[in-house]
Amino acid sequence: MGLRRRIENSDLLAGLIARGLAGYLRLSFRSMSWRIEGRDAFERAARSGPVVLVMWHSRILLAPAIVKPTGARLITLRDPSPMGRVSGAVQQRFGFLSLAMSAAASNRATSKAIMRQLRDGYGIALTADGPTGPARVLKAPPLEWARISGAPVFTFAFSTTRQRRLNSWDRMLFPRLFGRGSAVFTRWDREVPRKPSEAELAYLTEALTGALNQTQARADTLLDLPPGP
Repeated sequence: MGLRRRIENSDLLAGLIARGLAGYLRLSFRSMSWRIEGRDAFERAARSGPVVLVMWHSRILLAPAIVKPTGARLITLRDPSPMGRVSGAVQQRFGFLSLAMSAAASNRATSKAIMRQLRDGYGIALTADGPTGPARVLKAPPLEWARISGAPVFTFAFSTTRQRRLNSWDRMLFPRLFGRGSAVFTRWDREVPRKPSEAELAYLTEALTGALNQTQARADTLLDLPPGP
């Protein structure tokens, strides 16, 4: 039986893997010297009500450790796959509420649960290109949740001087211990109408894609690194 099937069939195994990964990410975060831009603005917005935090999937691993000190109450959205289960368990270990959303099935009950949490002041954190890509191609959920919630949108990215790239569809950045780290929170200067037209959605998709790319490039630039995937 392969590892994915074992994780799928065992909450215990998924929890053990998540525990080990979360411990490593905490250690990695603490071992680096950090330069972080925009976190105070994000923290103020999160204290005032819901926010929508969006990032590319390749820069997700250290996001929980970087966001946690802000005290933001966030729902993180994950897919129901075995790796999604591990990801959700990691996020829960950092104090976030992780909910599974499926692209192939009805998410009515989960969506209702999210709406209840939004009314209680929770925000949403999610990857813009989803769990399976294509890499850096914006999918519908970030704009849809911004539309539904009316919450301010922040783009996010981190980078590290010591890293390796995983052999994944997005070449995910895996941080190594020590070295220097950077992170950028940027408030997106657009609002999503309650009933956007197709032309407005196309414009907003292009604008948010550009904002995500700019935020990620800024995180790399802070460490004198060339912009990466």
